[in-house]
Amino acid sequence: MDAGENRMRQAKYRKDPVVEDDLGVLNSLLSNLDPPHGGDAEFPVLPPLFLVGLPRTGTTLLMQLLVQIYRTTYPDNVVARFWGAPHLGVVVSRSLRRQFGFQQDHTFRSDYGVVQDLFGPHEFGYFWKKWFPFGDTHDLNQAQLGRVNTRGLLRMLGLMEQFGR
Repeated sequence: MDAGENRMRQAKYRKDPVVEDDLGVLNSLLSNLDPPHGGDAEFPVLPPLFLVGLPRTGTTLLMQLLVQIYRTTYPDNVVARFWGAPHLGVVVSRSLRRQFGFQQDHTFRSDYGVVQDLFGPHEFGYFWKKWFPFGDTHDLNQAQLGRVNTRGLLRMLGLMEQFGR
């Protein structure tokens, strides 16, 4: 995250720069690890569903509803901390859900797209920034799109699906 952008945020929305740096180091280390046993997915088995929309248009609410209704793997607030190796984040999230019990937040609350529930859906921004060379506008031209490691991205999505089953 850009330090200047973070300073411009209201205090309650600012990210802790020390935590951000530490998570960055952790994810750099994790992204170089081979997946644990069984990590053989090349592509997702089921087609991924991407929920895309402008801010304040109801995408968070729609995601909360889809997670509530369907049994699916999705990036939650735990998985989002593992953007360098999200399949490991899925494993950690599953482990925490089993150990502490999974209580779905049925209130469908969020604050500017942030769901306070530990296992609530997350927009997964750092993961997407890792794969796509976003600028200020998130608008990618054909040359930028051509440089995206599509095979690697699909493999990561496949691993998330595989470890989320």
